[in-house]
Amino acid sequence: MDIYQLLEKLGGEIVSNKAMVVIDEERIEIGGIVNNEFQLNERGKILAEIHKSEAKTPSSTTSSTQKPKRARNEDGTLRGDDPSTPNINEAWEHGDN
Repeated sequence: MDIYQLLEKLGGEIVSNKAMVVIDEERIEIGGIVNNEFQLNERGKILAEIHKSEAKTPSSTTSSTQKPKRARNEDGTLRGDDPSTPNINEAWEHGDN
């Protein structure tokens, strides 16, 4: 499981070039930029290992019941909406919201 998959799984975000998640009301840094690339730190690797088996099991929810998620660029930053495409909202995955 890479850093982006873990962030999505745990509802985390990238803040100031650090990958952060909240677990039991505590903000935890799970990775950051190393050699110009986002990578998991030791805590992130442990969490990824814990959640790895869960990532392999198919989800029982359908896309219509899933909570909308913000779309991200390849570097992990939030993607903005393109005003030239009024029928599609690129800021959200699958054009939702």
